[in-house]
Amino acid sequence: MNSVRAEYEFRNRRQGATENASDYLTELRTLYADCDVLSSDGAVSNKIENHNLAMQLAIGCHSRKTQEKLLQETTVDHQRSDRQRLVPRKDGHP
Repeated sequence: MNSVRAEYEFRNRRQGATENASDYLTELRTLYADCDVLSSDGAVSNKIENHNLAMQLAIGCHSRKTQEKLLQETTVDHQRSDRQRLVPRKDGHP
């Protein structure tokens, strides 16, 4: 898949009506892996990945409560479980 198509699919992915938050996040991470977001050394910046996943979660989730929590936070911690990641702390710690 080309990088434009991959990012299009990532940006347009919305949480399904019966899809739980953990499955939605897993699917976003899978779609994001196909996007061409590598830094000059070939690695994806954690800061860029956190930002993009947090934004897409906030845009695409169907829960207004979760959207509001995500919009108040500054990061999505990838070291925590999928469920906990949906309600990240402002200070970025687990």
